[in-house]
Amino acid sequence: MRTQTSIALACIVAFAPIGAAMAQAPTTAAATTSATASTTPAASAAPLTLLEAYRLALVQDAIIRTARAGADARRERIPQSRAQMLPNIAFQAGANRNNLIRTQPNILGVPTTTDQFYDSNSRTLILRQPLFRPALIADYRQARAQVADANASLEKEVQNLATRVTSAYLEALLA
Repeated sequence: MRTQTSIALACIVAFAPIGAAMAQAPTTAAATTSATASTTPAASAAPLTLLEAYRLALVQDAIIRTARAGADARRERIPQSRAQMLPNIAFQAGANRNNLIRTQPNILGVPTTTDQFYDSNSRTLILRQPLFRPALIADYRQARAQVADANASLEKEVQNLATRVTSAYLEALLA
C-alpha cells in the first residue's frame, strides 16, 4: 500500500505541469469524464465496495451537503436566541464646543457683542437586562425545536442516501 501511495504521488508531481495546462484549455465532456474516472476509487484495480460507495456518497452527495448546511444554519439559532436573553451594554460619548455670540444693548443703549465659548461633554452607559420576556423564552425553545427538526431531516436524508447507494450498488452487481 505504501508503494502505491508513493507511486500515485510521483505521478501527480510528474504530471502537474500537464494538469495545469489542461486546466487552462477548454474541457469537453469526454475529457471531464476521463479525468473524473481516473481520480475515483472505481478506476483503481480493486472494485468499489458497498461501504466505500456509501462513504464517498456521504461526502459528495449534494442532497446530504444541503441537509448538513441547513442543519448547521439552524444550529446557529440557539446561540443567537440565547444571546437575546443576556445583558446588553451600550456606551455613548459626545463632546461639543459651543460658541455663543450675543448682541444686546448696554446701559447706555449701545449694542455690545459678547463671545462666549464653552465645552459640553456627555457620557452614557446603558445596561439592559430582560428580566422576564416570554417571547424570548419561546424563541429559544423554538430554536431548539428547529435544531431537532433539522437533525431529524439530516438523519432522514442519510437513511435515504443509504437506500439509494445500496440499490444502485445492487443494480450494478446484477448488471
